[in-house]
Amino acid sequence: MSDDSNIHPGGTSGPGLITMTEAAAWLSISERMVRRLQFERKIAYVKIGRHVRFRPEDLVAYRDHQVQAATAFEPHGHTAPVVSRPSVSRAQAGRLG
Repeated sequence: MSDDSNIHPGGTSGPGLITMTEAAAWLSISERMVRRLQFERKIAYVKIGRHVRFRPEDLVAYRDHQVQAATAFEPHGHTAPVVSRPSVSRAQAGRLG
């Protein structure tokens, strides 16, 4: 994981709180995506009047929750999925063609 000390709360955000722009930069995603995560309640936030702020520990928790476990890759053992086709009788096939 990256160093959590790279989160620098903005001076005008309040004590220890991070702005939307700062959160987006730290997570390496767009501000629009941060707003979407906030709207969908997938990332914790603090509402101060009409302003949305984030606590550093909530950003770290969100980031850590996004880690996906690696799985074994077996290129030769993989088979293509079987696609089922609707059965058509010879009589029906003759009428179709």
